[in-house]
Amino acid sequence: MTSSVTLTSRTCFAVSRGTAEMIHPKTVFPPKAISGLISISTTGYKNAPLEDGWDWIYRLKFDDVDGEQKGYVPFNKVVAQALAGAIKERIDHCDFLIVHCDAGISRSPAIVVAILEYFTGDKQIYKRYPNYNRLVYKLIMEALHGCDGR
Repeated sequence: MTSSVTLTSRTCFAVSRGTAEMIHPKTVFPPKAISGLISISTTGYKNAPLEDGWDWIYRLKFDDVDGEQKGYVPFNKVVAQALAGAIKERIDHCDFLIVHCDAGISRSPAIVVAILEYFTGDKQIYKRYPNYNRLVYKLIMEALHGCDGR
């Protein structure tokens, strides 16, 4: 599933790993556009081999679970706080933000939903991504709000 949503003058996408691996930022996006990528890989798997040309890449490794489960690494508050800080630091200087996970259905949409809800106030954005990971969304929202006391 690939869906884009405009964040003021920026665009934010949730895509699959396969789609992210095929994106050539300097040919896909307009000249001089600043592109960022949040790359989510499953624990125990190699990072996605991404094309050159991204202005910044933030890599994460965690499993697509919504709580503690034996043998899996869930998203957690520490990772959420670090990611929220990186998002807030970079979002104003990014024209296109791509977030990918393996299938583009659960983890990456959770981050996109949180970013868009936080920065635009759109409380209905989750409808576009019905299978987003609730734990990832909850922790990112808490971390984004915690960064500024909102």
